[in-house]
Amino acid sequence: MDNTINPETANEIGHTGASHRTRQMETDTVTEEREILVQRAMAANTVTEARAIRDQIHEHKKMYRADEGVAVLDEQLKRLETMLGE
Repeated sequence: MDNTINPETANEIGHTGASHRTRQMETDTVTEEREILVQRAMAANTVTEARAIRDQIHEHKKMYRADEGVAVLDEQLKRLETMLGE
């Protein structure tokens, strides 16, 4: 097996072992999840819906707490908590 580093592909693998393409796909998926959470939060009309989406937003924020993108969910979280009177 040849262990020579190919300079054309050397930057494709990051420090986590994931390729740039894999990391981009993960980022896109997380972004889509956030967009769906925001849409669902905006559409929540009942206390049950508001509680469910609030819990999902809290779970998402726990999973991605170091990610600056969770801030987009804070506005919706505040709106839901106001709706719930919490």
